[in-house]
Amino acid sequence: AAEEDVTTAHETETINEEKAMSLFNVFVSFADCNIDYTSPTDFMHGSRVIVRVGEVRLTSNIVSPSASVQAFKISLSDLRIYVCSYRYPHNEENTLLSCAHRYFNSDDLHMAGHSHILGGNAVSWEDVLFRMNFVNLIVLDSLDTVILQTKNDENNCRVGRKEPAIAVALTLGHLSLYACHDSFNCFNQTYNEWFIKFTSLSEDELEALRLLSESQMDHD
Repeated sequence: AAEEDVTTAHETETINEEKAMSLFNVFVSFADCNIDYTSPTDFMHGSRVIVRVGEVRLTSNIVSPSASVQAFKISLSDLRIYVCSYRYPHNEENTLLSCAHRYFNSDDLHMAGHSHILGGNAVSWEDVLFRMNFVNLIVLDSLDTVILQTKNDENNCRVGRKEPAIAVALTLGHLSLYACHDSFNCFNQTYNEWFIKFTSLSEDELEALRLLSESQMDHD
């Protein structure tokens, strides 16, 4: 009976250790993704930008309980950026959607000056973009990013950290630039206006900042 108890205890301890250290491989993939951006009408420079990605893949090995170093890998392939120097409408694209006349307004389907650009004789999606006056700006065939995150424990804080908190390793594939001066300038203006718009403080935030500054001056 004593030998059976020892054997059972050993097996239970082994099972607990296997449960304590668990390894999970997690991955998320996106294929044939398009990011379609048209500058708002209140922006000074009108444009439309399409970012096409063949595949994006995020992978990571998750250890439970957490290890001292956690690694993530982001892989990207076939990145292409196209730019149009004006706000090319989505109307003809809308007409190709199922039940478009039921869900769209007539203004979203009217194709004055842009009719039948997306005709059935197009040989590829890139041919369609060229008919829509888009210019190919950048092509990147691959990009691999490995991110290492070091756990911030008490020993590192007490002794002094020797390893960086986050380390990033980049492997860049073949990058091709097709932009002329005008197309690159259009893309640059589009990005700058978007960046200024979405990083600047709102009126409420400015008012709160003003009140905070006045209260600090009164205390002084």
